[in-house]
Amino acid sequence: MFKQAIKTQTLKYNFFLIAVVSILFASVGIFFYCQQGKTGLVDWLNLTNSVFKFAAWFMFGYGTLQAFGRKIENTNIDDKIKKVDQKVIKNKINPVNAEQTSKIEKESDEVYEEQLRALDLIKGDDRTALILYFWGVVLFLVTSLGDIILPAF
Repeated sequence: MFKQAIKTQTLKYNFFLIAVVSILFASVGIFFYCQQGKTGLVDWLNLTNSVFKFAAWFMFGYGTLQAFGRKIENTNIDDKIKKVDQKVIKNKINPVNAEQTSKIEKESDEVYEEQLRALDLIKGDDRTALILYFWGVVLFLVTSLGDIILPAF
Protein backbone atom coordinates (compact mmCIF):
# COMPACT_ATOMS: atom_id res chain seq x y z
CA MET A 1 0.00 0.00 0.00
CA PHE A 2 2.83 2.40 0.84
CA LYS A 3 4.34 1.89 -2.61
CA GLN A 4 1.10 2.95 -4.27
CA ALA A 5 1.01 6.23 -2.33
CA ILE A 6 4.47 7.43 -3.41
CA LYS A 7 4.37 9.98 -6.22
CA THR A 8 7.18 12.25 -7.35
CA GLN A 9 6.66 15.95 -8.01
CA THR A 10 8.00 18.46 -10.50
CA LEU A 11 10.98 20.66 -9.76
CA LYS A 12 8.87 23.83 -9.63
CA TYR A 13 6.46 22.22 -7.18
CA ASN A 14 9.33 21.07 -4.93
CA PHE A 15 10.86 24.56 -4.91
CA PHE A 16 7.43 26.03 -4.20
CA LEU A 17 6.98 23.74 -1.17
CA ILE A 18 10.47 24.54 0.08
CA ALA A 19 9.77 28.28 -0.27
CA VAL A 20 6.43 28.03 1.54
CA VAL A 21 7.87 26.05 4.44
CA SER A 22 10.89 28.36 4.67
CA ILE A 23 8.65 31.44 4.74
CA LEU A 24 6.58 29.88 7.52
CA PHE A 25 9.78 29.05 9.41
CA ALA A 26 11.04 32.62 8.89
CA SER A 27 7.77 34.12 10.14
CA VAL A 28 7.98 32.05 13.32
CA GLY A 29 11.60 33.14 13.73
CA ILE A 30 10.70 36.80 13.19
CA PHE A 31 7.98 36.51 15.81
CA PHE A 32 10.37 35.13 18.43
CA TYR A 33 13.19 37.51 17.50
CA CYS A 34 10.88 40.51 17.89
CA GLN A 35 9.58 39.25 21.25
CA GLN A 36 13.15 38.93 22.54
CA GLY A 37 14.09 42.38 21.23
CA LYS A 38 16.60 41.03 18.72
CA THR A 39 16.17 43.62 16.00
CA GLY A 40 19.77 44.45 15.13
CA LEU A 41 21.32 43.81 11.74
CA VAL A 42 23.40 40.89 13.00
CA ASP A 43 20.30 39.29 14.51
CA TRP A 44 18.45 39.52 11.18
CA LEU A 45 21.49 38.11 9.36
CA ASN A 46 21.57 35.19 11.81
CA LEU A 47 17.88 34.55 11.25
CA THR A 48 18.30 34.75 7.47
CA ASN A 49 21.23 32.36 7.65
CA SER A 50 19.20 29.93 9.76
CA VAL A 51 16.25 30.08 7.36
CA PHE A 52 18.48 29.37 4.37
CA LYS A 53 20.14 26.48 6.20
CA PHE A 54 16.66 25.15 6.97
CA ALA A 55 15.84 25.42 3.24
CA ALA A 56 19.06 23.59 2.36
CA TRP A 57 18.09 20.69 4.60
CA PHE A 58 14.66 20.64 3.00
CA MET A 59 16.30 20.46 -0.43
CA PHE A 60 18.32 17.44 0.72
CA GLY A 61 15.15 15.85 2.06
CA TYR A 62 13.05 16.53 -1.03
CA GLY A 63 15.90 15.35 -3.27
CA THR A 64 16.04 12.09 -1.32
CA LEU A 65 12.27 11.67 -1.46
CA GLN A 66 12.34 12.40 -5.20
CA ALA A 67 14.99 9.74 -5.82
CA PHE A 68 13.19 7.27 -3.56
CA GLY A 69 9.82 8.00 -5.18
CA ARG A 70 11.24 7.60 -8.68
CA LYS A 71 12.66 4.20 -7.76
CA ILE A 72 9.31 3.08 -6.34
CA GLU A 73 7.34 4.41 -9.32
CA ASN A 74 9.72 2.67 -11.71
CA THR A 75 9.36 -0.58 -9.78
CA ASN A 76 5.55 -0.27 -9.87
CA ILE A 77 5.63 0.25 -13.64
CA ASP A 78 7.93 -2.75 -14.11
CA ASP A 79 5.67 -4.92 -11.94
CA LYS A 80 2.57 -4.00 -13.97
CA ILE A 81 4.37 -4.72 -17.24
CA LYS A 82 5.62 -8.08 -15.93
CA LYS A 83 2.10 -9.11 -14.90
CA VAL A 84 0.76 -8.28 -18.36
CA ASP A 85 3.68 -10.05 -20.04
CA GLN A 86 3.02 -13.18 -17.98
CA LYS A 87 -0.65 -13.10 -18.92
CA VAL A 88 0.17 -12.72 -22.64
CA ILE A 89 2.77 -15.50 -22.58
CA LYS A 90 0.42 -17.80 -20.66
CA ASN A 91 -2.28 -17.15 -23.28
CA LYS A 92 0.15 -17.82 -26.15
CA ILE A 93 1.15 -21.15 -24.64
CA ASN A 94 -2.40 -22.26 -23.84
CA PRO A 95 -4.84 -20.18 -25.92
CA VAL A 96 -8.44 -20.48 -24.75
CA ASN A 97 -10.20 -19.06 -27.79
CA ALA A 98 -9.78 -16.25 -30.31
CA GLU A 99 -12.09 -13.91 -28.40
CA GLN A 100 -10.16 -14.39 -25.15
CA THR A 101 -6.85 -13.91 -26.97
CA SER A 102 -7.96 -10.64 -28.56
CA LYS A 103 -9.31 -9.43 -25.20
CA ILE A 104 -5.97 -10.15 -23.48
CA GLU A 105 -4.04 -8.46 -26.30
CA LYS A 106 -6.27 -5.39 -26.11
CA GLU A 107 -5.86 -5.19 -22.32
CA SER A 108 -2.11 -5.62 -22.61
CA ASP A 109 -1.88 -2.84 -25.21
CA GLU A 110 -3.81 -0.51 -22.89
CA VAL A 111 -1.51 -1.35 -19.97
CA TYR A 112 1.60 -0.83 -22.13
CA GLU A 113 0.35 2.58 -23.29
CA GLU A 114 -0.53 3.59 -19.73
CA GLN A 115 2.89 2.53 -18.43
CA LEU A 116 4.70 4.32 -21.25
CA ARG A 117 2.84 7.52 -20.31
CA ALA A 118 3.82 6.96 -16.68
CA LEU A 119 7.47 6.50 -17.71
CA ASP A 120 7.30 9.79 -19.62
CA LEU A 121 5.99 11.51 -16.48
CA ILE A 122 8.89 10.33 -14.31
CA LYS A 123 11.54 10.85 -16.97
CA GLY A 124 12.74 14.14 -15.43
CA ASP A 125 12.70 12.93 -11.83
CA ASP A 126 16.40 12.00 -11.73
CA ARG A 127 17.27 15.48 -12.97
CA THR A 128 14.97 17.02 -10.37
CA ALA A 129 16.63 15.06 -7.55
CA LEU A 130 20.09 16.11 -8.77
CA ILE A 131 19.10 19.78 -9.00
CA LEU A 132 17.64 19.68 -5.48
CA TYR A 133 20.82 18.06 -4.15
CA PHE A 134 23.04 20.55 -6.01
CA TRP A 135 21.23 23.63 -4.71
CA GLY A 136 21.00 22.06 -1.26
CA VAL A 137 24.79 21.61 -1.18
CA VAL A 138 25.44 25.12 -2.50
CA LEU A 139 23.02 26.67 -0.02
CA PHE A 140 24.43 24.61 2.84
CA LEU A 141 28.01 25.66 2.00
CA VAL A 142 27.01 29.33 1.80
CA THR A 143 25.16 29.18 5.12
CA SER A 144 28.05 27.32 6.74
CA LEU A 145 30.31 30.11 5.55
CA GLY A 146 27.83 32.51 7.13
CA ASP A 147 28.12 30.58 10.41
CA ILE A 148 31.87 31.18 10.32
CA ILE A 149 31.74 34.85 9.32
CA LEU A 150 28.74 36.11 11.37
CA PRO A 151 30.31 35.61 14.84
CA ALA A 152 33.01 38.11 13.83
CA PHE A 153 30.35 40.83 13.94
